[in-house]
Amino acid sequence: MQKNFKISLIIAVSLLMGCAAPLYVAKYTKAPVIKLDENVPSTQTIGGITIDLSPFDEKEYEKPIYSQKVNVTYTPFLQTVPVTEPKEYTKINLFWGYTAFYVTVKNSTDHILRMKDSRVVFIEPNNDEPYAALDKAGIQSDFASLPIYKALFNIVKNAYPNTNDVSLNADIAVALTNISKGIKFINGFDMEIMPGMKASGILLFPISPEKLTTGKISFVDMVSKTDAAGTPTEKVRFDYKTKLFYNYWKSVPTGPTGIITYKVIDANEFNKGLVTPEKYQYDKTIKDWKIK
Repeated sequence: MQKNFKISLIIAVSLLMGCAAPLYVAKYTKAPVIKLDENVPSTQTIGGITIDLSPFDEKEYEKPIYSQKVNVTYTPFLQTVPVTEPKEYTKINLFWGYTAFYVTVKNSTDHILRMKDSRVVFIEPNNDEPYAALDKAGIQSDFASLPIYKALFNIVKNAYPNTNDVSLNADIAVALTNISKGIKFINGFDMEIMPGMKASGILLFPISPEKLTTGKISFVDMVSKTDAAGTPTEKVRFDYKTKLFYNYWKSVPTGPTGIITYKVIDANEFNKGLVTPEKYQYDKTIKDWKIK
């Protein structure tokens, strides 16, 4: 009798909830990002070398390479025996906790431009030592030092506590290896740009935007001229002054299923939303959500 009463109560509550129009309260978030300072040109040409530097585009994570599978262990509902199966994690941000840029280098000189002859660094005004940009070999040799490694481990472990730590660490290392293999870094020591050609890739610095305010990205000792033997006779330097900005979003529901999407907003709407968040109610006539 008591069991039947509980079932009836659940059904009654479900019916009441089904009659009421769903309500959603928007959530507001912001994230720091390093961009070029105002009036700093993204494209610079010196000594026959052209460098175009731009902030990292979040659309990069739409590429299939950023979706990887990790084995998880859990006990299915109404079962007693745990199972292990792969779960796909999408848009894994390999650069999470670091600062990334996208760079294109065009070589209009008459010699091969070898990136190993130069250095790419981030110089912070209050720090005596610059941050050297990472290359693929350095990243692949020590995945455990990447902030995303620990973050992904915690995400999986919190969702699936029964997952074996050793296996999980191995799976994450494989996932990050797969991602890194599909990414081109501009400052690799094996990077060579033929005369009249260009190369593009990611520029990654091992420091989070939160720790930066102002600074500059410098391409030091780019070889602009060589002698007949290929020995550098002239080197040039590129400097890009940077500044800390913030990106702002709010979450909104869409469609009959209420899928949550994130809409880009400005600082004013973000600050207003923290005080008075927007509320959305589902309208069955238009089969979508409206601001209440």
